[in-house]
Amino acid sequence: MQLRRMLQHCASQVPYYRRLFHRIGFDPALVRQVSDLTALPTLDKETVRLNLQDLLAENIPASKRVYYTTGGTMGKTLGFWGLREAGWRERAFMETQWMRVGFHRDRLRAMLKGTVVKNRSHWLYDPRENAFVFSIFHMTPEVVTGYAAMMKERNIPYLHTYPSAAIDFARILKDRGITPPPFETMLLGSENFYLHPDPYHRGVVLAGSNPLAVDWVATRLMWARSDSYPPVCKRDKTDARMGAAL
Repeated sequence: MQLRRMLQHCASQVPYYRRLFHRIGFDPALVRQVSDLTALPTLDKETVRLNLQDLLAENIPASKRVYYTTGGTMGKTLGFWGLREAGWRERAFMETQWMRVGFHRDRLRAMLKGTVVKNRSHWLYDPRENAFVFSIFHMTPEVVTGYAAMMKERNIPYLHTYPSAAIDFARILKDRGITPPPFETMLLGSENFYLHPDPYHRGVVLAGSNPLAVDWVATRLMWARSDSYPPVCKRDKTDARMGAAL
């Protein structure tokens, strides 16, 4: 069982988890089902900040680590370590999900994410991603107006962003009376995505053509048409009718 092996690795190689498991009497070898994990406390952002070094696995050399930070959309960035050159796994996971809703690499994306773009327009083209990258750190009404005009001019079908950034983008456009770009799909990640019965609150003022909204969190794939409430949640081949949030 992969989960049990990972927990045993944490117990033997990660100082933070070694101490935690000892303190609460948790034995990874006894894990038989996901519900056994309820004995473990949630790993929150502040715990990561306070225990960053102790969360490193002792059997992973420094040369194989790479340091990342979040975009800071909630007001403060969070730094953490990952495996160097392991990003292809996450990317393969994400693109597999995206392709289920019609994503194609040869079509453009608008990436409204945590990249600082310092030119006057605050956007640039990244040929590696086949995407236009827009800075979330310069989202004044004037700059966002320029973003929307460029996205419409290029007829970009996908918006790749954080839920909070999508809502901020939508709010600015609505306040200025600007019709949003007609995205086909919103590729959302890094934050939980909540659908609200009020279209304004769930950011579907972006829905010039009623885009499909896709969110990836942990190993879940969730999508819903913006006019669907309660949202339809699909996981693999199982459909489930959800309540107020995905």
